[in-house]
Amino acid sequence: MTMVVLVGTALLTGCTQRSEDVVKNGYMHFDKSITVGAAMDHWHVCQEKRWEAFETANTKEVVQFTCKQKDFGFLERFKNAAAASQEKHTKELKPFFELQEAVYTFQWTIQQDMRFELTFEGLERVAWKNGMTFKNKQEHGSFIEAAYANTDPLFGQVIAQLQQINTNDEDAAALIGVNLLQPLYWAAEELGGKVK
Repeated sequence: MTMVVLVGTALLTGCTQRSEDVVKNGYMHFDKSITVGAAMDHWHVCQEKRWEAFETANTKEVVQFTCKQKDFGFLERFKNAAAASQEKHTKELKPFFELQEAVYTFQWTIQQDMRFELTFEGLERVAWKNGMTFKNKQEHGSFIEAAYANTDPLFGQVIAQLQQINTNDEDAAALIGVNLLQPLYWAAEELGGKVK
């Protein structure tokens, strides 16, 4: 998904303005009610955030935002439900629910006319506490929309489903949790993720 974004002329008053500021003070075409910087810096899923600018080998200016999600407390209900409903499988299910971090990366390329374009958005990696890692440098869509909506791009829909489940229906909660995390974990194994 590629989005071309115009930056307001009032934001370009200085020739020495940093590339980061051009992006952070600009707007995405789908939502001009909030700046890129405000949307990304207030994205609640990010426990660690980093902005940086760099130049590619062919001298393109790129601004990158990295978000590290480390708070997965909401998975406790899935984990407990899985343990309660499938006690004999608890040991093999346990690793799925013990996420350590998810890392999202966004890159904008600065054009010569001081417009910028979102040229990459993706889930860079997911890591579990046992050392299993799912690395994926491929581009994915809709993460920028999740940031602007201040929602969780990986688990947002599942959290909403979980909130609709009767608090006593642990079998349903377990099923949602396993269906969500098991394929991701298995994908990590197939792609060569290693357990320490």
